Amino acid sequence: MEVYIVQSKANLIVSSIMMVIIGIFFIVDKDLALDIGFIVAGISLIIVGLVPMIQAKDMNLFCVLLIVLGLFLILIPSFFSDVAKIILGVVAILVGGLMTLNSFKAEEKNPKIIGLLVGILIIVAGVSILLDMDIAFQLFGGVMLVAGILNLMTLYSMR
Repeated sequence: MEVYIVQSKANLIVSSIMMVIIGIFFIVDKDLALDIGFIVAGISLIIVGLVPMIQAKDMNLFCVLLIVLGLFLILIPSFFSDVAKIILGVVAILVGGLMTLNSFKAEEKNPKIIGLLVGILIIVAGVSILLDMDIAFQLFGGVMLVAGILNLMTLYSMR
């Protein structure tokens, strides 16, 4: 049990530090943050593709595809970040629209108002992402930064 708790604390420390770093990257430069994210994802895909082939000493089509996709992510991360921003913006607008429409179905006044406000905010975030405005990503970075700091403070107080 004690080993599990130590590992859980270590994982929480690492994830909290990563949240702070990611938050800072998104606040400072969203394009750099997205590019770094896709490069890390590309490296991960290459590793995930190579390990089974090395262990099995056999070529596997799925593993080769993972390696090729990983190379593309590393070589042209800005293309993938542009595509991801478009998809994220469209999805945010659709989700915000659905939340706004669903808010009108609420029976009570408070859930109706909260649902309407949240839906509109998500639509605004989606439009700002599509217009390549930094505000949505900076807000996300701020949330990540604050959450990471709060996690670290909680861990510190638990000592």
